[in-house]
Amino acid sequence: KGRSYCPQNDKQLYQYALDLYFRGNIEESRKAFTEFLKKYPDSDLYGNAIFWAGQTFYAEKKYKDAIDIWEIFLKKCDEGKIKKCIKYPDTMLKLGYAYIELGNVEKGKQYLQDLIKKYPDSEPASFAKKKLEVLN
Repeated sequence: KGRSYCPQNDKQLYQYALDLYFRGNIEESRKAFTEFLKKYPDSDLYGNAIFWAGQTFYAEKKYKDAIDIWEIFLKKCDEGKIKKCIKYPDTMLKLGYAYIELGNVEKGKQYLQDLIKKYPDSEPASFAKKKLEVLN
């Protein structure tokens, strides 16, 4: 089925992809985020789009694929290659979760502990603390 809606700019395409995700249309959402990443590498929403592209894999329990995307995101943020990295704490949290899901609990815990150290007052850090309590 073809797309009847044609986003005109980065914000519209990002919102379109996000709406697809929250409606449970994960695969179409991933395609839209991938299109966004190709079309709008200089957008302020670029970092967020990478996070959500990874999240589409996570939602389908494709943890390895999610990890690959999220680790690239953190690396690019650390190198200053992405303008806005507001999803950095969320990405650290989800990387922790993904590694734990794959059975690599130690690596998962490391991400969660690093998140708490780096962003102690963030919402993701509070989720990380809860997860660590359950694991310990």
